[in-house]
Amino acid sequence: MDSLFGPNEIHNMQAVGSQVGGTAGLHHEGHPGFTTAQVTAGVQSGWLAKPAPVAAGPPQVVVLTVGSNDFGLGASWQQVISDVSTLLDLVLALPTSPFVVVTEQILHSGSVNHNLTDNTRRQQPYNRALPGMLATKPAGRVAVAHTSRLRQQDLDTSGVHPNDGGYRRFEWEVYYALA
Repeated sequence: MDSLFGPNEIHNMQAVGSQVGGTAGLHHEGHPGFTTAQVTAGVQSGWLAKPAPVAAGPPQVVVLTVGSNDFGLGASWQQVISDVSTLLDLVLALPTSPFVVVTEQILHSGSVNHNLTDNTRRQQPYNRALPGMLATKPAGRVAVAHTSRLRQQDLDTSGVHPNDGGYRRFEWEVYYALA
């Protein structure tokens, strides 16, 4: 994939979305606990058409981090990859033609309870199948962020969500996918 950025370019980015969070107070469209189907319904209802702040306009880059909650509800990796593919097709069909970074599943640590280990067993084949699914999408419009590289020490005490250091590592993987 060619880089979106040329050498020595400086970019101003504006985060958009109906949610505001994090220590920086950035807009986003992350909805804790949402399944891929719920995110798909949100995109169908216009989340990406006129996100807040409206003056920023629709997104030029979309980072899709979905599926973990599906695994938590017992979905198979095949179902999750199919649902993510459907969501990705919907985002790629937007008239604004955003570039999309799809993140791998952050592997649940398995240290909290046995269900997390079962989730990880389904997340791993999903992560292996993700590049093949993305290869079926329009060339130059999608990339994968290798967020499965987050380690046990990058997760909070739930064993599921990144801690502050984990989010920095996550952001680096997204940046690397864009660069």
